[in-house]
Amino acid sequence: MNSFLQHNYYAHVIVKFFVSFICGFLIGMERQRHNKNAGARTHLTISLSATALMILAIECFGETNSGDITRIAAAAIQGMGFLGAGVILHNVKDDQVRVEVITTAAIMWATTVVGLCIGFGKFFIGIILTLVMLIISNIDTRKKSK
Repeated sequence: MNSFLQHNYYAHVIVKFFVSFICGFLIGMERQRHNKNAGARTHLTISLSATALMILAIECFGETNSGDITRIAAAAIQGMGFLGAGVILHNVKDDQVRVEVITTAAIMWATTVVGLCIGFGKFFIGIILTLVMLIISNIDTRKKSK
């Protein structure tokens, strides 16, 4: 299958988008299941957009000119950091930042990394990061009342 994907550009792109869709969907549904900000649609959009950016970077600059590819990846990460800051600041109430919103911003940022990994063809890294984020999303750090 790997040699098939190497010789068929369109199949390779479709597989990248499919894996990115699954990872973004799983992350988003987990957040939505816990009634958190930024659910499935948001995480799908983030993951797929980051994947598209990396595919476009490879298409435009090739895999050998890594300087241009890394600049596009860095721009995606910076852009998501900017959006994450907006999510945090939007949810500041009474001059206090809620920790849940910081986690939402961090998971949005990490979803960008998942999309970039998959777009670059590093499926294993993207999938492992997705699984780790699903585990992190299920860690309950709230104090239980007696």
